[in-house]
Amino acid sequence: MKKAFDRYFGRSGGGPNAVKYLTARKHSGFFVISVDDVLYFKAANFYSEAVLKSGRSEILDKTLDRLGQILPSRFVRVHRSFIVDSRQIASFTPVIGGQRAAPKNGRLSRRNGPFAGILNRSRA
Repeated sequence: MKKAFDRYFGRSGGGPNAVKYLTARKHSGFFVISVDDVLYFKAANFYSEAVLKSGRSEILDKTLDRLGQILPSRFVRVHRSFIVDSRQIASFTPVIGGQRAAPKNGRLSRRNGPFAGILNRSRA
């Protein structure tokens, strides 16, 4: 599935500089989040929200554009507001004539349940 996404989105490998950890800020200071624990990232103005496998979400001080530059190649931008770990995707239906498999206009399903918070509807 990863190779299919890479070909579809025109991405090459993650590169040696892809991050393995991100920092999130809380009242008591900073703490580290492993990229392997993230299901997807959601845009939140000039920040982003990391939704973790545990169900918890954390606010990061990076935009989705910046995350797209530093994350491993398995993370795919499926919509202007979402970056998803491609290992979590069971199937997707691309937008006809579009450049991305946008959840707003297509379907995106997760291996172990739905992507909570990501729209999964088709145009009627």
